[in-house]
Amino acid sequence: MKRFLASRQEPAFPSTRPAIRFDRNELSGAFGDMGTDVPLIIGVALASHLDGASVLIMFGAMQILTGLAYRMPMPVQPLKAMAAIVIAQQTAPEILYGAGIAIGLTMLILALSGALTWLARVVPKSVVRGIQFGLGLQLASISLQNYVRAESTTGYLLAGLAFVIVVLLLGNRRLPAALPVVALGLAIAAYRLDPSSLAASVGLHLPSPHVPQLSDI
Repeated sequence: MKRFLASRQEPAFPSTRPAIRFDRNELSGAFGDMGTDVPLIIGVALASHLDGASVLIMFGAMQILTGLAYRMPMPVQPLKAMAAIVIAQQTAPEILYGAGIAIGLTMLILALSGALTWLARVVPKSVVRGIQFGLGLQLASISLQNYVRAESTTGYLLAGLAFVIVVLLLGNRRLPAALPVVALGLAIAAYRLDPSSLAASVGLHLPSPHVPQLSDI
């Protein structure tokens, strides 16, 4: 209890924050969650019939704001589990809006009260690593079942090539593994892309605001 009370006196933000830097390692890290975020965002938008432009613009804006505020990426694993629930249960958009506000308020209270710092101290890192490892295995399983298998032999060859690249460049700071893997994916996408379909889908679409009701939270 004393630790908890003492942690409440700690500031929410450190007094000195590192300067923002952008190099090849930061560029590689920017793609760290792309393989999971983009499919989940698209899946949630389709399952809940959300406005795609609003979702992607606000997601990008929040990523930029958290980077400026915390000077580090902010991966939140439970939100990926929430996305899986939304996709599986076809959750209504109003409930999704309310859930986002409820989670945001909860995290804000935990951060301002110091309880989040206390939880970080008492929860062993092995638990956090176990959750991350389990999520990685789950996502790898989904990838193999839903995406790699759909491409037949080509899918397995590309997955194997990407795996070899990651293993060979593991820990390499001069050439982070994510860069060649993403470049490979972009090259394949460009080869398969239909220019006429892309030109027809390009347009300007601003976000559409929505205010959830109290009953949705």
